[in-house]
Amino acid sequence: GDDPVPEDEVKALNANYVKLELIPKGIGKLEVLVSNTYREIQVGEELRVRVEFLNRGSVAVQNIKAVLDLPYQWEEEVDPALIKRLEPDERIPLDLVARPPGDIAVGNYELGVEAQGQVGNENIESLEKNLTIHVGASSNIAGNAILIGILVLLVLGIGIASVRISRR
Repeated sequence: GDDPVPEDEVKALNANYVKLELIPKGIGKLEVLVSNTYREIQVGEELRVRVEFLNRGSVAVQNIKAVLDLPYQWEEEVDPALIKRLEPDERIPLDLVARPPGDIAVGNYELGVEAQGQVGNENIESLEKNLTIHVGASSNIAGNAILIGILVLLVLGIGIASVRISRR
């Protein structure tokens, strides 16, 4: 089976044998690179972020994917979804899209990005990179223009009324 045979049992067989030692060739170490960890979007917009995965290890990492830790009810899209191989000191860009729900409240949200891959049968994970997303209220330009117009007319009306009163 898969269980190791104790050395005493092998010596008891009175057979020739060689003791083998496996020496690891290197390690894989993934890192997530982001140019800006603070983003602003308006209600109804989607967040688009470009990140890079970097292999800081000494051996190639395979089957790398992005794992996003999204706020509740957000949807994700990653392009490319899977990176087959990343050599040491090589960078690969990824495009991330996060879509907030339609009824999202204005405020700050946290989004985590992590890289996961494999070296042989060992799983490799990067440290999670957190992005702060500020969701702002969308401004109503027509409503603001009407309010400014009313304010200007009000100031003009007060100015004309004060000039007429002062002439009396």
